[in-house]
Amino acid sequence: MEDTSSSKLTRPRSPACSSPSPGMCSMTLYGVHDVGTWVTARHRSATQASRDRILITMSWPNGPGVVVYPDGARVRGKGLRRPLTSSELPDWTLYLLPHEPDTATATNQSWLRWRDFWIPSDRDQARGLLHEAYRRARSGQRVDITCTGGRGRTGTAIACIAQFAGVEPDHAVRWTRHAYHPRAVETPWQRRYVRCFLGR
Repeated sequence: MEDTSSSKLTRPRSPACSSPSPGMCSMTLYGVHDVGTWVTARHRSATQASRDRILITMSWPNGPGVVVYPDGARVRGKGLRRPLTSSELPDWTLYLLPHEPDTATATNQSWLRWRDFWIPSDRDQARGLLHEAYRRARSGQRVDITCTGGRGRTGTAIACIAQFAGVEPDHAVRWTRHAYHPRAVETPWQRRYVRCFLGR
């Protein structure tokens, strides 16, 4: 469990930014149907139009850690401490860790260097890999987003991906805490990183 009270933490510098649901289908765990509060206007019509198509190739069924984005795409957030059964194996995993994992082959995993409590070391790489996770999820693959505890870094990544699905940057943290875990995105600089993720 990540502890944000450590006196050794120093807030990393973030560039200035200006801010540019839970919208879920009726098949989700949460049963919330109104996406308008959370989603940008330019995504609303696309959200409704694409939902049925995505559900046809739905990847993860409802279950622990599964997040349903406003456009129907699904990812699963988890910590390394949670073991998987053979029926729960993902098609692709994005690891958010300070060191490259040795738990998967190069063909079904990617690694983003990301220290505990902090933000990604390489922001350009982070944006590319998080978009790759979203692209794979939309295509129907079973995508896992994984850090050690499954809250701070994983929650931050889920909140960033939510913006590709149309969630407003200012609402992404709150949306993630409702849709994924109430303690997701743990540190102040992680919250700022989410708000600035799209650079608007």
